[in-house]
Amino acid sequence: MYMAKEDLKKHMQFYMEHPFAKEYIKPIEIEDVYYEFITAVLAKKNVPYQTALQYGTAVLLAYTALRIHDELDYQKMDQNEKQLTILIGAYYTSLYYEILSQMKDTAFIRCLAKGIAKQSETRMQHTQIHFTDVDAFLRKKADADWIIFQEVLDELQLDEHPYLYFKYKFLELSVKKAVKAKQSGAHAYSFYPNSLDDVYQEMTNQILVDRVESFLENL
Repeated sequence: MYMAKEDLKKHMQFYMEHPFAKEYIKPIEIEDVYYEFITAVLAKKNVPYQTALQYGTAVLLAYTALRIHDELDYQKMDQNEKQLTILIGAYYTSLYYEILSQMKDTAFIRCLAKGIAKQSETRMQHTQIHFTDVDAFLRKKADADWIIFQEVLDELQLDEHPYLYFKYKFLELSVKKAVKAKQSGAHAYSFYPNSLDDVYQEMTNQILVDRVESFLENL
């Protein structure tokens, strides 16, 4: 019996529903395409149902911990909300570790820990890069956001090429969220580097969306 997407969703919901998170922080939406990627990868390796459920939940909790700070508008948050956000990110990280520790799966713990460290380091490096080209920025962001999933593929000894569609679908979602934030007048999270603002003063939101769609078409 293989894990279905809906099973993974229900399992994730159990871990995500913390009372403080629900009260103080806007819920983090995990889009279907993330569940589709995880279920496809684990099915490809014939991972048994219960193990797949635990692996899938651990991966998505680790990714949510990384992503939570990108999805919140700190300019509109008070000090208490900011502190809670940091703590909840750490809480989600501890949950993935707890799940895999109970399984005594040190290899997968190491896999996700390595992915978190590399992804965080890459994002920090990007804050120091002076981007002058939209395509170059988008491709680097796609690479950065893909790191933890690349580590999972490597751990499972799977080639990334059949899954590149997901890499750019994840980027597309990220772009559209940033575009929506900018259109509403909200802080566009950490998506737009300052250097791009200098070069593309008249850069339209549609340019970003079109560029990502062209990446998908050319896969």
